[in-house]
Amino acid sequence: MPDLRWKYIFTDSDGAFWFYDTKSLSLKTYVNPTSKLSEREAKVWIKYIIPTEKLREKWARSLEEEYKKADLEEYEKADSIVLILNLYEFNCSQREFNSLEGITFLDGEIIGSDTDSSSYSSSWRPIIPESSLEALFNEVCSKKNK
Repeated sequence: MPDLRWKYIFTDSDGAFWFYDTKSLSLKTYVNPTSKLSEREAKVWIKYIIPTEKLREKWARSLEEEYKKADLEEYEKADSIVLILNLYEFNCSQREFNSLEGITFLDGEIIGSDTDSSSYSSSWRPIIPESSLEALFNEVCSKKNK
């Protein structure tokens, strides 16, 4: 049985497959010192797999319908595949997100890292309605604290 560490969420309009890391998902609830209200935050690694056009059709069928039977490693080892890992945090109470880190791979080799990039900052941004990030936000913020 395949390792289901990476849970499939959806395929976006560009044909990229989105997953989140069930083992890195962390949830915390705290009282905001300013507002005195209870708030909830989630932090999670996201994986986007951008396959070649040839593989996209095959994967769409198997991932949408039979992900539990699929071997994710097979997809990651395919020719000319781009794989992106991003670390996001969400303020579940305020419907905001922050991008913390990003790494891009091509055919298994690191071709870019945004760890020190100015695009990754501590500024919270609102979740855009009906966006890919809203789907991710809904998935991770609906989880129960362990």
